[in-house]
Amino acid sequence: MRRIVGFILVVTVALLGAGRCVAAKQRVAGPPGVTYSGGDGSDCKNAVIIKGADGELREAEAEAAWLAAHDHGYTKVKAEAKGQNTVITIRTSGGAEKAVCFGFKPEKLHQSSPPGS
Repeated sequence: MRRIVGFILVVTVALLGAGRCVAAKQRVAGPPGVTYSGGDGSDCKNAVIIKGADGELREAEAEAAWLAAHDHGYTKVKAEAKGQNTVITIRTSGGAEKAVCFGFKPEKLHQSSPPGS
């Protein structure tokens, strides 16, 4: 009986831990055609990678969607370019200031062959 109770306890703890890991990497509903990958944006080595944003306006919409999904009450303090990345400093809903690094990978456009080739 002790073995069964011990086994149930171990399985329960393992499942709860797995649920937390899955919850940490939440899906973000960004603009149409945009997907997110990479890290948590805590620095540019762990940048949030935005794929499929075609232009600066779409990139800004994608950044705002990601930030809102991770901290609904955030306030944007500043944004600055850092090489190929954009670093956005926000004030979280809790009042803390934090920087989030975004990187971009536009979808490659399929080029058709010129007529007559």
